[in-house]
Amino acid sequence: MRKFKKVLLYLFIILLVGIQFVQIDKTPPPENASIVFSEVENVPVEVLSLLESACYDCHSYRTEFPWYTYIQPVGIWLRSHVRGAQQNLNFSEWGTYSEEDKPLILREAAEEIGEDQMPPKSFRLMHPEARLSDEEKQLVISWLENYESQ
Repeated sequence: MRKFKKVLLYLFIILLVGIQFVQIDKTPPPENASIVFSEVENVPVEVLSLLESACYDCHSYRTEFPWYTYIQPVGIWLRSHVRGAQQNLNFSEWGTYSEEDKPLILREAAEEIGEDQMPPKSFRLMHPEARLSDEEKQLVISWLENYESQ
């Protein structure tokens, strides 16, 4: 039994070292300016600035992958997380959403910000610029909720 545990430990170490040679693709797809959120919508500068600092890292093609994405499986997990976020809301693809979906997507975003689910706590921990004050949250939420009347 002791020998079996030792073999498992060695296999785990070999796997952990081996997976370091697998790196994620960090190349962002090109943005089409005609469908980017900031070009399609008339967003107040203050709101856009807050969205860019708190949301764009996961919800656009402007993701800046930190140094620790070179450590696997952290990088693989983070890339998967970003892709999932982009499937829910992608500011770089905003112009491709239907006019019916846009207000629904933004109301959902406002709700998640209001419930302190977005940006996620783990993201805020590593990215101080994504920590919004109560006033900043309210400004963003108000604009998102009133999107249709803008």
